[in-house]
Amino acid sequence: MPAFVEVLNRFSLEPGRLEGWIVQGWVKPLRREDDGEWFFDDCDLARVELLCELTEMELGDEAMPVVLSLLDQLYATRAVLSRLGDALDHLPPEVRAEVLAVVGSKDPETR
Repeated sequence: MPAFVEVLNRFSLEPGRLEGWIVQGWVKPLRREDDGEWFFDDCDLARVELLCELTEMELGDEAMPVVLSLLDQLYATRAVLSRLGDALDHLPPEVRAEVLAVVGSKDPETR
């Protein structure tokens, strides 16, 4: 797991910017208790990359929590749909076909 300085270097960030994102709770790295060093997992690195991209798009700090919340909801929905797809794969073919027919139906009575 990369440490704070490595993340600064990887994304060409100023320390205050990354610290601000941590304080805001937009990035949640692990912090070692003995020396307070921050360590970033793959999710943290992806979040930092996203924040860098949104900052380059000149998304203001006031809008950032709204955008991050919406993106988090979207990713959570995708994860649920993926698990649902996996569950459907384990159903008998006739049950799977019936479920998919209802899900794909545009008729509100079958939903």
